[in-house]
Amino acid sequence: MGVRRATSAQDPGFIDHMRSKKAAVARVYLPPDANTLLSTIDHCLRSRNDINVVVAGKQPALDYLSVEQAVLHGARGLGIWEWASNDDGGLPDVVMACAGDTPDRPVVFAFHGYPALIHRLTYRRANHHNIHVRGYNEEETTTTPFDIVMMNDLDRFHLVMDVIDRLPALQARAAHLRQEMVDNRARACG
Repeated sequence: MGVRRATSAQDPGFIDHMRSKKAAVARVYLPPDANTLLSTIDHCLRSRNDINVVVAGKQPALDYLSVEQAVLHGARGLGIWEWASNDDGGLPDVVMACAGDTPDRPVVFAFHGYPALIHRLTYRRANHHNIHVRGYNEEETTTTPFDIVMMNDLDRFHLVMDVIDRLPALQARAAHLRQEMVDNRARACG
């Protein structure tokens, strides 16, 4: 098992490079919270003859899942977090996620690496034309995590605007909200 520690000089191309390897050899993990990160690290340390890449931030992470839920989420490989959804068992209007394959709904995908990787992974799959990826855009500099998110258009304001822009039925009703997101982003940037 090799260990690579990332530095403040990000290299999202490393994820692309590792994904070009066979899944039987190399795996890339992007845990969504602190407990899932712990579960992922435990899994990786127990594995043998694999190259495991875990992408995590340097800042304290939130706990969306309990330790038990995180282990179950990792065992499943994917999941629906009921507390974060309001579709009540029906079809969603849009998927806001780090992964999703709802066959005919827009998917807004916020990603740690280059957006092209997600497009390559989803090419010729159901709903590819409805997948919009926000990711790293070569706006590298030494700055705060907040500034990096803003410079790469991965901020919450852009994600809300992406949802509104991809749902024609929502565009007229949410025009004021979209304008508020534009204004809030401008204020946040100073």
